[in-house]
Amino acid sequence: MLTYDYLGAGADKRFVDEKVMVQIAQRWRRPARGAFDDLFKDAAVWHEDNDDFRLHSFFVFWDTVKDRFSEDWTKPNSNLWKKVALWVLQDFVRQHMANQVELWRESNAHPMVDLDSLAKFVSFVLKRFPTDFFEHPWNHIDDTPNGRTELMQHMFRHYKEDKVDRRGALFKGA
Repeated sequence: MLTYDYLGAGADKRFVDEKVMVQIAQRWRRPARGAFDDLFKDAAVWHEDNDDFRLHSFFVFWDTVKDRFSEDWTKPNSNLWKKVALWVLQDFVRQHMANQVELWRESNAHPMVDLDSLAKFVSFVLKRFPTDFFEHPWNHIDDTPNGRTELMQHMFRHYKEDKVDRRGALFKGA
C-alpha cells in the first residue's frame, strides 16, 4: 500500500491529503477504459493481476517528476501539489508517451512494461516541459473535467518552451 508521506517531503510535510493521493495512485494504476490505448496495447503486465508492477511504476513516475521539479517538490504551496495538477500531469505525460509509440516500439523499450524504460520516457517528456510552470501563482483551476481540460491545454501550450509565458489566463497578473 502507498505510504501517506510519499507525495511530499517527509513525515512532517504532508503536502497532499491522503484521499487525494490514493485517487492519484488509483488513476495511475487503473486508467479509464479507452484512455491511452496505444500505450497499454502491448503491455500484458497491465492487463494481468499484477498490482505490484503498477504500484512500482507509480513510484518510478513520481520519482522522475521529483527529479525534474525538485524545487517545487519541497514547497508545500507549489501548484504542483494541487490535486488537479497531479492528476493532469500524469495524463499529460502518458499522452506524450502514447504519442511516441513508434519511438519506443523501434527501441524495443515499452515504457509500461519495463520500469527503466518508464523512467527514461517520463524524463524524456518532462525535459521538454518548463521547470518554472508550477512556480508562478495560478488563477483558480477547478478540479472538474472542464478544469482538468483547461489545465491540460495550458500544459500543451507551454510544452517545449524554455520558460513559461505568464501572459496566459492560467497565471495571476497576466
